[in-house]
Amino acid sequence: MSYSPDLVWSLVKNNSSFLIKRKGVQLSSDPLNLTNKNTFKDNGFLNRKAIGIQASKDGITVSSKSTASGRASKPAALVNKYTTKASTKRAAAKFIANFKAYRPDLLQAGFRRFSALNKAARASAKKQ
Repeated sequence: MSYSPDLVWSLVKNNSSFLIKRKGVQLSSDPLNLTNKNTFKDNGFLNRKAIGIQASKDGITVSSKSTASGRASKPAALVNKYTTKASTKRAAAKFIANFKAYRPDLLQAGFRRFSALNKAARASAKKQ
């Protein structure tokens, strides 16, 4: 059974395991939330299409939520992940090519996060 995302948002916007309230600001620790803001647009578990970008040991892991109807009863199978170790230009081009049509409204936020993580990974590699 599927519920309306608007109904679910009205129930979880002030009560969520991902919600972080500090100094009057509401943030989200949802792994599929690019901006870490607690908003309907950025929420990963409400939207049918969501993108998450995180640092990992092997590089940068990009996660996307699948919309396949057969996976609805298997929450772990809803998220597709791939890890990239490529150079900055190649990795950025691959990211843009993969997600340009997926969620164009989050492309800029995703690219910013991807670039920041890539820059941090290069800086830590230079120190070692």
